[in-house]
Amino acid sequence: MPENTPHSSSLPSPKLIVPVDRQAAEPGPVTFRWEPVDGATGYELEVARDPQFEDILVQEELDAVTSHTVTGVFEDIENIGLYWRVRSMGEDGPGSYGTPGQFIIATPEALEAMAAVASRPDAEEEYGPVAELFKGAALEVRAEIGGSEEAQEEADEQGVEHEGIAASQIFALTMVTIILIAVLVVVLFQVYGTSVANLRSELAATAENPVLIDTRMQAERLLTQMGPTDEEGIYRIPIDRAMDLTVEAYQQAAEDTTLIVPSDDGPLAP
Repeated sequence: MPENTPHSSSLPSPKLIVPVDRQAAEPGPVTFRWEPVDGATGYELEVARDPQFEDILVQEELDAVTSHTVTGVFEDIENIGLYWRVRSMGEDGPGSYGTPGQFIIATPEALEAMAAVASRPDAEEEYGPVAELFKGAALEVRAEIGGSEEAQEEADEQGVEHEGIAASQIFALTMVTIILIAVLVVVLFQVYGTSVANLRSELAATAENPVLIDTRMQAERLLTQMGPTDEEGIYRIPIDRAMDLTVEAYQQAAEDTTLIVPSDDGPLAP
């Protein structure tokens, strides 16, 4: 990360306490806290809009304190993620910065919406319980019809138990679900197109408000462009590509659950 002053001190960077882990704070004064560093004569605090700290909002040199409240900066900022970091200042110069902390400036309404999403039953599941249910059904069909030991082992590992339902019923249910998902994807595409058009219309109608324009442009970029996320090794993809991958995944699931009908000339094909 670029730093305004080259570090020459051997002092370690302070451990950040709050806010971290994308904690939320309402617009207004924000208090930053960190652990003290032995030998530090002061600290330098920076807050930026980006993890590279190229768009800096706050840069302050402080005494040997372990907390600082910033006022007059975040009052007019809403629903945006920010980054902050602290480095130790010693007699032989500043130390290096550590890993930045992340926090969100959000209105009370936005905080309530975040809490509602976090409380959903599938909030900690990668694809949600419905996708896991149909994945389990597909494994059971493969094990029952194809006689695949590998599929049976995978089903047992996932905890799938045979419930006496005919494989054809499961297959039919899966196909109907895939059709419904395809219809849902089409509807989502239409809603997405309408949302983008409305967003561009709002941008044109509010050209005199640079803060609102910046917020809308960031939202459109998150929806339509590929890029890194806050978590290392995880990248964001455009929403239309994500929809395509979802459809492909369910189509593949349908292919994996294709029934093999025995012929009059012999037993089931392998």
